[in-house]
Amino acid sequence: MSNENRIGCPIISGLGVQCTPDYALAGAVEVNATLIASGSVVSDTATNMEWLKVTDTYGVLYEQLLTDLSPGNKYAGWHIASAAQVLTLIGDAGLPNAIAGFKDTTGQYTSAMSTFQNLMGAFSTDDPWYRYTQGIVSDSPTSGSVSMIWLDQWTKNGGYPPPYYVENVFYGVRALTIDSYNNMNHGPNPIGAWLVRDAETTPVPEPSTMLFFGSGLAGLAFWRKRTAVK
Repeated sequence: MSNENRIGCPIISGLGVQCTPDYALAGAVEVNATLIASGSVVSDTATNMEWLKVTDTYGVLYEQLLTDLSPGNKYAGWHIASAAQVLTLIGDAGLPNAIAGFKDTTGQYTSAMSTFQNLMGAFSTDDPWYRYTQGIVSDSPTSGSVSMIWLDQWTKNGGYPPPYYVENVFYGVRALTIDSYNNMNHGPNPIGAWLVRDAETTPVPEPSTMLFFGSGLAGLAFWRKRTAVK
């Protein structure tokens, strides 16, 4: 059975419609200028694409991920995004999306980074001042390897007491062997996957279809009326 069944479609501030897959837990809706999240799905209204929170696939081994993406399984209908698609998503979130990455020590992107990580999911280590969002993409530099994209936000000097500053880092696109990916998912710093799909739309019935449906209802009402008279 596909996970394409969906529940609940609230319209949010005129920005679009967001539905939650039946396997995802409904949660608080978070919004920035372009991205909308409900439960585990994030809609990018600029590209009309839907993204699964990266944290949903943290700890899943590569072979299991491919199985989960096959028809009839947990992530059927989704696919691993390309690096270019993830870079576009990052740019739509208001962050620099240069393939080489960026390092912000001025706090200029603190708000945008925090919002993006809240939307796409972030993993916190034992250090309460450090959060990261990381996942693999479909680009394969060599056989037996994948590429990954990850973003960090951490507070230098322990965060408290001051002085401290927030550092936002986007590491760009980096190569990673599949063995390393699996080993990290066995350990304390798991990696997810950037999963994407086209946003679904509800087809609008053609006028002829609506007319046929309407005439059928009218005929049913007439038949019931005649039956009542008899």
